[in-house]
Amino acid sequence: MREVKASAYHRVLEIAGFGDTAEHEIKIYAVSRAEQLSTPVTVKVKPLEPPVMSVFGSLAMKEDFGGATFTVYQRCGGRCQYRRTYEECRRRMGG
Repeated sequence: MREVKASAYHRVLEIAGFGDTAEHEIKIYAVSRAEQLSTPVTVKVKPLEPPVMSVFGSLAMKEDFGGATFTVYQRCGGRCQYRRTYEECRRRMGG
């Protein structure tokens, strides 16, 4: 179960982070200032492609001095980050 909060002053509720493009059924509750829940409204949503999937599809790697250079094309404007620690590299290389 995931919780997303919205402001009483805005008419927008952003629900993100599904990780796929499959249809999902979600329940939306209104919560009073006294923390009383309303009866849920069930809604079906079909998320857009996650940014990591579009970035992964465009990933290109080429040999570089002492390592590799990675190039990606990010169409959606979402934030993606790639990290590889020194310890992870040593483990993979058997060092």
